[in-house]
Amino acid sequence: MTWGTDIPGMQPVYDAMIAARPDKRPSDAFLVGWNEAKSMHQILELALENGDLTRQGVIDAALSIPVIELDGTAPNQTYAGTPNEYVVRESVVLKPNAELYTAAGGAEQTIGQEGGGTTGSEVVKDFFVSDAAADFEFSAPCYEL
Repeated sequence: MTWGTDIPGMQPVYDAMIAARPDKRPSDAFLVGWNEAKSMHQILELALENGDLTRQGVIDAALSIPVIELDGTAPNQTYAGTPNEYVVRESVVLKPNAELYTAAGGAEQTIGQEGGGTTGSEVVKDFFVSDAAADFEFSAPCYEL
């Protein structure tokens, strides 16, 4: 998803970023980092619960979580099962809106300003799976933990 989207999962990201770096310009990369950290947090919590924080214990935890919840900021993720089962097939289509970006202050805006700023990206089509992605057979992972 994009910075400035009105979804419940965005509020914790806003709150954390505004508390830590209110002077920063909005960036969709904040969401990427947030989701990576949120995923790793869930994996490490399970590894700790399993009593095994070794490299293999963390890998085993990652491979056993059925769903890593991302609260609408991105499609939920999993590393469990086969590549065909865990590959993320969902996409979102965004459209740049220069007027929206400029009205929010352009390159001078900050996430600490009223409304949290915007990257100027608008959602044209929310998370969806195309026929090509739905039908594609992923026979091997792109990477392995």
